Amino acid sequence: MAGIPPTECRRVSSAGRERVLASEHWTNSSASELQQVLSALFVEVVVEIADSRSGATFASTTDSLGDLRLLQTRLLEGAVHVHRSESVLRRSLHNHFFLALIVEGDITFQQGGRDICLVKGDIALLDSAEPYSVLAESTHHVLWLQIPRYRLLGRLPSCNELTAQRVSGTQGLGAIATSMLQTAVNQLPLITHQEGLRVANAVLDLTSLCLKPTSMADLPRPVLLLSKIQDFIETHLDDADLSLPMIAERHGVSVRYLNKLFEQDGVSAAKWIRMRRLERCRQDIESKEYRHITIGEIAFRNGFNDASSFSRAFKAWFGVSPTSLRDPS
Repeated sequence: MAGIPPTECRRVSSAGRERVLASEHWTNSSASELQQVLSALFVEVVVEIADSRSGATFASTTDSLGDLRLLQTRLLEGAVHVHRSESVLRRSLHNHFFLALIVEGDITFQQGGRDICLVKGDIALLDSAEPYSVLAESTHHVLWLQIPRYRLLGRLPSCNELTAQRVSGTQGLGAIATSMLQTAVNQLPLITHQEGLRVANAVLDLTSLCLKPTSMADLPRPVLLLSKIQDFIETHLDDADLSLPMIAERHGVSVRYLNKLFEQDGVSAAKWIRMRRLERCRQDIESKEYRHITIGEIAFRNGFNDASSFSRAFKAWFGVSPTSLRDPS
């Protein structure tokens, strides 16, 4: 597997200072220094170093792919354990998904009662809204994709069942996703921001396919029902009359139970529908295939019935206006 060139590197000295580097070896860091760096790069965590006397030699790089944040971490020396505990979660302001691609070495993820060892080429997902541990006992190089929650919820059924699940990068969809992600990172200097947005959508779609369970029968019944309902909603997003009573009736449940099912993903059913409609609109707005269609028409095609309220909802959700994402070419 080809290496990925760094774009920015941090060096943490014994005094805690950092500066941008091109490419060189990094000095040892204490647990507290490394904890500060990792909490700033990712989310708030607690760090333990196996040999506190020797410390750990660590490097990181940052970049972006569209609206997704790319991070690369390299442990060059030492053994490091990273924990995001319940107590850390309670005081944390940030909750993202992190998709990890192992470029070199091996690493262990623990989340949701699952314990997996990842090796070169493997892909796995972590949810920083839930406790987790990352155990790095030897040198490694990991490519991380920081994904806002709204960009992944809706693409996957019951995300809490799919974290810390190993996807092999040597065959099938995992191999395609690994190759696509590495190629995208290597070509970042040659693509525009607008192109990066479309590539980010493709990466999310492909990795979501990789993470979906191959056998739905192995999932708990509420998860299966939620997945069935989500599939139904996905095929009816263009129906402006889509409503919770209609969805509940079609699936033989009450509206109250419908919302309880969606609580597994931390959202209400109504919010999930709105989120999926906004995401579908975003994909169409960024696509060259639909650039001849007005933004208002795209909104109507995806179940919105008022252009002004759509624009306000879009900006509130994504932080940018719909027109700012349209490719001018």
